[in-house]
Amino acid sequence: MRDVTAKDDALAPIVAFFLLLTIVVSFIALLNAYYIPSLKQQEEVNHLQSVEEMFRSISGDISAMTLFQKDGSLQKRISLGGGAVLFSPVTSSGTLHLEEYPLLTLVIQDVNDRSTEIPITAVTISYQPIGNFWIDQGYIWKQGLVYVTKSSRQTWLEHVTEEDAQKTDRFFVKTVFFPQVLTNNSLSLYTLTADTNALFRSGNGISGINMFMTGTSQVIYGATKVELKPAVSGDDETLALLNDLIDEWKKPSFTEATDLTVEVHEIMMRVV
Repeated sequence: MRDVTAKDDALAPIVAFFLLLTIVVSFIALLNAYYIPSLKQQEEVNHLQSVEEMFRSISGDISAMTLFQKDGSLQKRISLGGGAVLFSPVTSSGTLHLEEYPLLTLVIQDVNDRSTEIPITAVTISYQPIGNFWIDQGYIWKQGLVYVTKSSRQTWLEHVTEEDAQKTDRFFVKTVFFPQVLTNNSLSLYTLTADTNALFRSGNGISGINMFMTGTSQVIYGATKVELKPAVSGDDETLALLNDLIDEWKKPSFTEATDLTVEVHEIMMRVV
């Protein structure tokens, strides 16, 4: 008679090994199918929150620079991608982009009927995720407003109604871009520009925006008239806003030719 018990004893470790292997493979499959994706989604949410915080702070930073009127710099840092977790270090990526556009033109005429034009420009800052583990939610900052984007659609981040958004837009444009009359023969203005050598960055590393403010001064001899003109095109809403604010702007008036000093504060932005 064959020893059946001895064969069963020999097979027992093999069966136990395959049972353990099945459990391990099932656990790893469950981890990859449910647990890790949920962790990566949560990390992506945290990443998008940090991007959102940066975009929320831009308006305040620019307003602070214009308030103190001192040359200097500010740095804003974010990670372009997120979603890295234990056992799955792969991250999403993103793009950070600057776009400069004309907003206003300050026109000064002198006693010899010559015109000096000083451009006032603005900058749009945008972030677009790539390969996001959550949702493809991007952000745009423009003229004091922050927009949340998805595909080709966008909406305000911090406002519910169009009226509230317009109030914020109006206040920011008026306080930042419209020249301030210091005295009857001096003006101060701010303009946002984008460094043409650093407009764009894509990837999953650390990036951000650097803002540098520098001031220059020029004298227009024998100035007789000061005007502001809108420089935007193709944007009826912004054009209407600018025309309305221009009508309200208390420009300097001269009874005779005056040497006018214009202080231009340039806030240059660059992607790093």
